[in-house]
Amino acid sequence: MFGGTLGMLVGLTISDPKPLWLAVRCVWGLPAFLAAMLLASALHPYRILALCVLAVMLGLHVAGRGHLGDFGHDMGLFLFAGYLGGLLAPLPVSAFEYLGPICVAAALGVAAVQVLLCRPRPRHFLAHVERGFLARTRYVVRGAERLIVAGHRNTRAASRLSNQMLSLNEAAMLVDGYLSQPACTLPAGRAEDLHRLVFDTELAVQALGHAVLELCRGPLPGEARTLLAAALADVRHDGCHHDVPASVTPLLEWLARHEKRCRIPADEPLVSLLYQFVAALSDLHRACEAWTSGSEPDAAPEADGSGPRDGRCAFTTPISLVAGDLSGTTLLSHRTHASGGRHRTRRAWRPNASLRSAIQVTAALVVAVPVGDAVSGDRSYWAAIGALIILTGTNSVHERMRKLAKRIVGTVIGGLLGIGFVDLLGTAHPEATVILVCVALSIGAYSISTYYTIWVIGLVVSLFQLYAYIGEFHDSLAVIRLAENVIGAVAATAVALVILPLAAVTLLRRAQSDHLRSLATLVRECGRAWTGPAGAAGTREHARAVDQAAHELHRVSQSFVRLPGSVHGARAEDVRITLRRAAYYAREIAGSGGWSLTSWQRAHLLDITSNLARSIDVLAETVSGNLTASTAVPDRPWIRSADRIWRMDRKLTPCTANAELRRTLHYLGDLDDLLAGLAARLSVNVHGTDFRTGTAAHRHELLILRAEQSLAVAPTSPNENRVRL
Repeated sequence: MFGGTLGMLVGLTISDPKPLWLAVRCVWGLPAFLAAMLLASALHPYRILALCVLAVMLGLHVAGRGHLGDFGHDMGLFLFAGYLGGLLAPLPVSAFEYLGPICVAAALGVAAVQVLLCRPRPRHFLAHVERGFLARTRYVVRGAERLIVAGHRNTRAASRLSNQMLSLNEAAMLVDGYLSQPACTLPAGRAEDLHRLVFDTELAVQALGHAVLELCRGPLPGEARTLLAAALADVRHDGCHHDVPASVTPLLEWLARHEKRCRIPADEPLVSLLYQFVAALSDLHRACEAWTSGSEPDAAPEADGSGPRDGRCAFTTPISLVAGDLSGTTLLSHRTHASGGRHRTRRAWRPNASLRSAIQVTAALVVAVPVGDAVSGDRSYWAAIGALIILTGTNSVHERMRKLAKRIVGTVIGGLLGIGFVDLLGTAHPEATVILVCVALSIGAYSISTYYTIWVIGLVVSLFQLYAYIGEFHDSLAVIRLAENVIGAVAATAVALVILPLAAVTLLRRAQSDHLRSLATLVRECGRAWTGPAGAAGTREHARAVDQAAHELHRVSQSFVRLPGSVHGARAEDVRITLRRAAYYAREIAGSGGWSLTSWQRAHLLDITSNLARSIDVLAETVSGNLTASTAVPDRPWIRSADRIWRMDRKLTPCTANAELRRTLHYLGDLDDLLAGLAARLSVNVHGTDFRTGTAAHRHELLILRAEQSLAVAPTSPNENRVRL
């Protein structure tokens, strides 16, 4: 049992790309594990003292990583696991004569398996996330095809496509995050090429998805619907095996046959969206060609340092990963707590995130353990573990409530299944029981990050089989476990609301203001890049910063438990949807540039971006105005940029050479209109005229030029723009 516990703990919590360091981490906590187990066995007769030491062990476990890094994490984990094991199964000192060799053998075996079979290899991880990104691309194209076939009344298909586009953006962020890891084995040039390819592919697929969503807001002509579905099916099945015009030629022929319809003002939006679809599909074809023209990589150094080190990756990105995944609300809560939240002026002492968690966990145990002990003295540690788990990985009361609901559902289902398996297998079939436990824990461990309820089900089923073999199983065990978990969760939630609290609305406002500030930075930096001496393209790095902020805002909003009729919930959802659309405009703006501008054009473009960035800053200050008592809502208005944009657009010759610049100006105008509307809904004074008025004809002209420009670009040859993966 103790050997299996060591194996599960190490497999779930310890990971490192360096083989020697990984082997050391698997075994160096073993003395602490045995010492804590011996201490628990000695304190077992003194129940109150033993429970107090349990609280200390949990506090050390939570605070360890923040103060001592990997060493603190491993030591805290082994101390807590050993002490808890000693409380569950107290052993005499003489038993450690054989228990020690068993644990040593188990630790060495786990270390060998981890190093030889389970060691993370950054290059393989990068290949996995690349494949995941390409799979998400395929899902978006398939979702767009299904929405076209289903028609404009199918809101379910539209919602599914929107979710798939969101997942695609998260997959692209993951690729960037892994490219920037210290263990990345790609040279800087290849990493930058791959980043640009992923960014451009996502840009094309997102544009395709948005075009389909807009097309399906109303009825489509039957023949056009058939041609759109055929073009999407061709891309999904054949990729870039055909030339770019092959998929869209029938659609262009249909538009040519209905040229008179294109001149009807009521039908101009439909025709414009069809041309936008053609341009996005052409861009996607070229992206497919760039992916398939890559070759196998040269030998790259392993992450453990063996091999040449002169090709280390120097790629940087604002995407931050936590435990190999996107950060969710973790980094956002750390920033909010470090800034003082709503009470910045009243709180003189602000501990770091790990110390804050340790204080909250210790306080929660002071409440949960006595109550749990009163319910079931032999199972009070379940309340302690429940409190720890509820506080781990959650940053608001809403997230804790959702996690508690998943634990309750998993405990109920796992309890019913566990009782059924105990009645079926009993203790007469140990081989079948071992297989059942291994399968249940393996499926649960695989699902823990995505489907937490499945992990709880597998854990409860396994625990019930264990208790059956040690003679402590009874049918009321599921009820006791459920009660102890609820006690721990309620205690943890209550303590987090009182001790060093961080309100969910504070997190939400911080996420909204961070999103707006990242948009302002993007617009400002793009203006500087476009008008600089080199006339560079927009900055993709700042576009990824916008994506990171949008991801954090989405995770905070997603965790909220919405009450019927809540005005604040409806307003928060309105802000989230608006800023999600703004993030799409931001990517389009960042992907353009590289024009040859006159001095007047440079000055005017810089004036447009500076004015828009200042207005976005005003909106960000408005959103974050209630974060602190000392910050008031600013009196500055939102100054629209439409007049400036139109003034520059009218002086540009309507030709293919200026189509990209004019298209970017229209995206800046759309972003100005979108955020100005949000500012007006948030009671900010808005001055100036909107940009969208009178843009239908110009937009139609630009989309036609854009489609022609996309079709005129030849596919990438195998020897050009080759990306090595």
